[in-house]
Amino acid sequence: MSAASHVERSSDSRTEFSNFQNERRENDENLRLLTLVTNEVLTGRSTKHAVVTALRVMCHGFGWIYGAYWTIDFERDTLKCIEDFGTAHDDFKDMTRAASFAKGTGLPGRCWEKAELIFVADVSELPSFPRLAAAKKSNISSGLSFPVIGEHGVIGVMEFFVDRRIEISPSRLTTLQIAARITAAVVGRL
Repeated sequence: MSAASHVERSSDSRTEFSNFQNERRENDENLRLLTLVTNEVLTGRSTKHAVVTALRVMCHGFGWIYGAYWTIDFERDTLKCIEDFGTAHDDFKDMTRAASFAKGTGLPGRCWEKAELIFVADVSELPSFPRLAAAKKSNISSGLSFPVIGEHGVIGVMEFFVDRRIEISPSRLTTLQIAARITAAVVGRL
């Protein structure tokens, strides 16, 4: 074996080991975050307490800067924000609190329509994102939304944003999906 191929094999082994260590750290962090979400959200004594706790824990635990909970106004067939948490620019918060969305409109409306978790690496690329100008003031780039499903279907939507463009690994996406199901199950039953 030549010295060059020995160095190349050694480099490949270090890269594989480094990748393994990174995956293990991410898996450990994912488990810690799921435990945190489960322990905190399950203490919800009321829908409001569970929602506020979920927004806080998901923002702090997963690094989102802002989260909002949208409930369905069945008379108007729209989503309306009833709780929010985080450090987004006041214009974005105010616009979120004042907004209402029909099915398919904006990130929460798309989530309501599809009844599944939606991740968007860049909200400016959404075909419909009415809060884009305000989002730019907060440097909001990536967003995630998931449905809260009750006994008869979707009863609300939670959404979260971060102030940079992110990509989510498959294991982190799975963790977010599980955290979303836990949160939705608790909020949906209260």
